[in-house]
Amino acid sequence: MQNRISAVQNIVDKYISESKDAKKFYIHSYGVAGISALLAVKRKLSQDVASAAGLLHDIYAIKEGTYDNHADLGSKMAREILLETCLFSDNEIAAVCRAIYQHDNHTEIGDDYDEVLKDADILEPFFRTLTKPDFPRVDEKLKRIFKELSIE
Repeated sequence: MQNRISAVQNIVDKYISESKDAKKFYIHSYGVAGISALLAVKRKLSQDVASAAGLLHDIYAIKEGTYDNHADLGSKMAREILLETCLFSDNEIAAVCRAIYQHDNHTEIGDDYDEVLKDADILEPFFRTLTKPDFPRVDEKLKRIFKELSIE
């Protein structure tokens, strides 16, 4: 059986390779996927589901070159991609797509996978550039995540 994350990576790689911002998307998508997997381990969630959400969270922006409505449209693209792999259950696909749909909604607390993806999407640029992203509640979220991960 093919590794589920490798299958998703192959699809994401194809889209990224066709993007004019390939380097940016590789760094961010893979960074968010890795941090999502780490947070999933810490929070006792599926690493595969969290990593798939991380890899696919900006798939619409990657394909279309715009962030306009990318969370909603990306969640629909992600559903099609995951269904085509035949490697994820309906519940797993729903969790990934819900997390992608919600990942830009930083003003509300969502379910476990929503929060993993939101947190990873904040942490990736922070650790890469050591500057805080401009999202609502970012200071509060960073403090909470750092405390959870025992980072001072």
